[in-house]
Amino acid sequence: MRFLCKQFVPLLLVLLVSTACFAQLPEKTPEQQLILALTSIKSQQLDLAMQQLQTLVKAKPDFKLAQLVYADVMLAKAQGIMKVGETLKQNKVLEGFLAEATKRWHSAQNPVNANLLPAALLSLDQEYQYAVVVELNNSRLHLFENENGVPKEIDNYYVSMGKSGPYKQFEGDNRTPLGVYFIENFLSPKTLPDKYGEGAFPLNYPNEWDDRLGKTGYGIWLHGTPLDTYSRPPRDSEGCVVLSNSDLQTVGGYLQLRRTPFVIADNINWLEKDKWLQQKQYFTTLISSWLTDWQSLDTNRYIQHYSKSFKSGQSNFLTWYSHKKRVNKNKTFIQVKTDDLSILKHPKDDILVVTFRQHYKSDNYSSVSYKRQYWKQEKDGHWRIIFEGRVREPDQLLTQL
Repeated sequence: MRFLCKQFVPLLLVLLVSTACFAQLPEKTPEQQLILALTSIKSQQLDLAMQQLQTLVKAKPDFKLAQLVYADVMLAKAQGIMKVGETLKQNKVLEGFLAEATKRWHSAQNPVNANLLPAALLSLDQEYQYAVVVELNNSRLHLFENENGVPKEIDNYYVSMGKSGPYKQFEGDNRTPLGVYFIENFLSPKTLPDKYGEGAFPLNYPNEWDDRLGKTGYGIWLHGTPLDTYSRPPRDSEGCVVLSNSDLQTVGGYLQLRRTPFVIADNINWLEKDKWLQQKQYFTTLISSWLTDWQSLDTNRYIQHYSKSFKSGQSNFLTWYSHKKRVNKNKTFIQVKTDDLSILKHPKDDILVVTFRQHYKSDNYSSVSYKRQYWKQEKDGHWRIIFEGRVREPDQLLTQL
């Protein structure tokens, strides 16, 4: 394996170093410092790379990938020729390091286009200040801020997922689920084993849609790493999403319990803003039509928005229809308004997750409740509600772990 300047280096560096141009990043995070060192290796500046790596491992001695690259550079300078390729292929631990390095390098070379928006985040009310979209295939967690209704990326971070990859189906399969979730609560590191690092944020897996699909399991969390480990390989958890402890502390400061959307995708579907706005308008109009037909007291119009496979608690489509028809007979008017509206699209299935605060008033009853609906695009192309139910009111912003 010949190096660019007629020296020889380990397979790890050969696979990482490309001939593509790469703009240096400001030295802000351990990941960016690692990328700077790899960029120096690419440009044949081994002495500079050694200095950069030495600074990095001194500051972050638990960053095992950086330690490995540092050792490789020193060996490359000292020996020139090494037979490490076969060892790297056979050693599972080193394979994990190689996979992590490759994911980090790929992300650095392919930054997110600021003009594109995630299709999963279709509508965020102003009270939904932040949102998270995890892209498992690229091992990245993207943190967004709601800027006047438009998601704007704040930053993105390297993450690990389940040992068996995405598409969780049942308990113990070591896979990470795909879908739209919300943070349930925060578990302090004082109450957890060391492997969870600086704490954990449990997700509401399995949610109502997961239950409908027969998925099982529990305990899917966003959590940190052991205190002696900066990061873990891309596939190294039992199904959880894992951040470094420092990144967990940063991201955790933005999370709101049961309010911040947490979308887990295999790949993010990025849209041009015009296309994103079109989709947002389409689905906002769809929900407005449901409200209008509800207020019309015409039960047949209203029920057309519900799937024949609708379920909510003990109610199915027929019992829901009968209940609404009976209620409407005794009403002279119904007024329904919503606020805190969030429209999120499932990253894999044709499902919308709609959450809102509902203000209901009629001639003999009034209420305020927090609700969540699941809309499904059915075979005829129409979107209909397959689940509707009350959920707990969201909490305030978590300012610190």
